[in-house]
Amino acid sequence: MSRYWGKNIVIDGSTIREEFEDPLPTLGPPNMVVRDTTNPKAASYEYQTQEVFRQMEKTAVGGMLIRKINSSPHNLTIRALNQRASLD
Repeated sequence: MSRYWGKNIVIDGSTIREEFEDPLPTLGPPNMVVRDTTNPKAASYEYQTQEVFRQMEKTAVGGMLIRKINSSPHNLTIRALNQRASLD
């Protein structure tokens, strides 16, 4: 389930994406490891993120930023990036 804030902003809390450097790299620079897990608090994350947008939209700069994103030809998807981002 996702929530939308305007035409181009998607708030997707269904998965938690964790990215970290491989702790045991083999030859060369460390690789980035990506792991996606299901977020049990997806609805809470999406609601809280939507509240942040509601507060941002009330400011001159935040309102302008949101309008520019929504008038863009591209979509912006906001996802939880780690366990702490799933908002307790």
